[in-house]
Amino acid sequence: MSESEKSTGTAPRLSDLVFGRVSGSVGLDGLASTSPAFVFSLYFQRVGGPLVWVTGSNQAAEQLAEDLWFFLPEALRSQVLVFPGPEADPYRGLSPHPGLSARRAVALSRLSRGFRGILLAPVGALMSRTVSPDIFRKRCLTLSLGTSIPRETLISKLRSMGYVREDPVAGIGEFSFRGGIVDMFSPSHEAPVRIEYFGDEIESIRQFEPSTQRSVGLIPECEIVPMREATPTNEEISAWHARAPEFWNEVRYAGTLSEYLQFTDKGELFNGFEFLFPLVCPLEAGLIDYLEDSEDGVHFLLQEPEDLLSAIDVRWREAREAYEERSREGAPVLPPERFYFERAAIERNLGRFRCLRLETLSSAPETTRSFDFRPSRRYQGRLREMLSDIERWRADGARVVFAVPSEGMADRLLQILREYETPAGAARDGFLEALGKPLSVVTGRLASGFSSPELGLHVITEDELFGERQPHRRSEPRRGDVAGTFVSDFRHLQEGDYVVHLDHGIGIFKGLERLGVGERESEFVLIEYGGGAKLYVPVDRLDLVQKYSSGGVVAPPVDRLGGTSWKKTKARIKKSMRDLAEDLLKLYARREAARGHAFSPDDELMREFEEAFEYEETVDQRAAIEACKRDMESARPMDRLICGDVGYGKTEVGMRAAFKAVNDGKQVAVLAPTTVLAFQ
Repeated sequence: MSESEKSTGTAPRLSDLVFGRVSGSVGLDGLASTSPAFVFSLYFQRVGGPLVWVTGSNQAAEQLAEDLWFFLPEALRSQVLVFPGPEADPYRGLSPHPGLSARRAVALSRLSRGFRGILLAPVGALMSRTVSPDIFRKRCLTLSLGTSIPRETLISKLRSMGYVREDPVAGIGEFSFRGGIVDMFSPSHEAPVRIEYFGDEIESIRQFEPSTQRSVGLIPECEIVPMREATPTNEEISAWHARAPEFWNEVRYAGTLSEYLQFTDKGELFNGFEFLFPLVCPLEAGLIDYLEDSEDGVHFLLQEPEDLLSAIDVRWREAREAYEERSREGAPVLPPERFYFERAAIERNLGRFRCLRLETLSSAPETTRSFDFRPSRRYQGRLREMLSDIERWRADGARVVFAVPSEGMADRLLQILREYETPAGAARDGFLEALGKPLSVVTGRLASGFSSPELGLHVITEDELFGERQPHRRSEPRRGDVAGTFVSDFRHLQEGDYVVHLDHGIGIFKGLERLGVGERESEFVLIEYGGGAKLYVPVDRLDLVQKYSSGGVVAPPVDRLGGTSWKKTKARIKKSMRDLAEDLLKLYARREAARGHAFSPDDELMREFEEAFEYEETVDQRAAIEACKRDMESARPMDRLICGDVGYGKTEVGMRAAFKAVNDGKQVAVLAPTTVLAFQ
């Protein structure tokens, strides 16, 4: 029991109520909003795991994990594990996304070592076949100080496990080597690892920071898991190369199969190999096989079980139709039985475990226990209505918990409640501490709130309190993507669109073609110029090409390869640029001489405002924020443009600048192109 539970009878009382109802049932209903995560966080703390929670999709599993992290004590959050479904279609000829494959491999690694937490698995993960636990364990590698393994052997193993050489190492699944040092980034670690050799023996293992490449600390050992669950050995590649022509021996398969055989003849793998190699590497296990050692203690939670079973039927039907269609078209494919378990087998396997049905409407009322959860009321800024409800709830002895995403927002909400003479406590140690207070504010992410008069508990999130919250997911730009500018346009290109090559001018995009270069085939972009001349651009030089854009609707004139029109155009543009540069120099000279308002340095109010932002700033964001502040605190008039892709946090930079101006007694006008952006 946690310290917060010892200090109050509230948490144990709730835990007793929840446990008594869940433990004696087969079905549960009346669970609304995020209340299932709350209920089973208490249940897990009482009975332990593993609990396997089957959801309808990967997205639902990810959201459920975030909700569980909110309700669980910090010490138990590492016991929440998502095992995503593969998502990739076996009949499209494409490999699964590398990031998704790596996450599945990490989950299998933890499961194979006796996981005892809460496993969140979409129905796609439950029905998908994978390698057996014994085979997977053999393909993982644990290195510790003093381990004797030649550097060349380690590098060979990393390649066979799906790692790619990149120098320097910055992303998961990359490795590099120099002298007696091997760097690698396994998905089982939070940071990349640097292994230093003395002869063939590992002398030290350090984690390092990717951005600076500097070591941050010694670790006693590191675990290297494959970047994909199925990693064929050289022998298995050779076996497939020999077996495939015998299995797909009809003429219709010859064309595509010959392309694959060119790779396997050299011991290499091709895109989509994962769905053809079960020919020689059968996928005989499933998720349930990784739980065999703890069969007696495993509980399955089936979210809307009838919907889950229907989803299995739909996926099977779609897979069967896709298999038959692709086979008729001459694509070498394997039947869905090689990749999926049938519904009857899944139901039979689940019958060995205790299963709880989580249903909106019970399918078996006689074995179902009900809760009275309902979604939290949406106040959308109507604070007096909220305060009236709080007063009524507190009179009934209920607990009220506010869930907000940042410390700054928590401090601001506590201040607002004090101003309305409704003092609340800050639960800095999480949700369990909050249950020991009549009214409290907790920092953490929760999708939505809920109420339960029976349990005397009301949870309200920022969304219900202040109104609609804009979904926001930010990711850093990819490193070293020289073709990134073109590729963003390339997705929207169609054959016949106009493109511009830096050296040759305007041409017409004619699609992609594969051409033989030496002993290998490579992919090229084909551009047609005047007179029917053709230019083949290698995909690694796409930084020279971009989509033609113009404000008009008239088609541009197509240049001729080797002609003078494009040279004249570039010369004319250079002259215009020189003229513009001259005008800008004069303009900036006048601006440099002008004097503007020097804003005050940051104060406590500015820092409080910044703490209210929910997301941690990226490196580029921090640089832009500091540059803006330096400009504003200077007497020189600011002249700055913030650029960035959608979702990279430009608004958060602008809002800080706006607040800094308002905080100094100045007015700010914010112009936005749409009503939605203005509201945001």
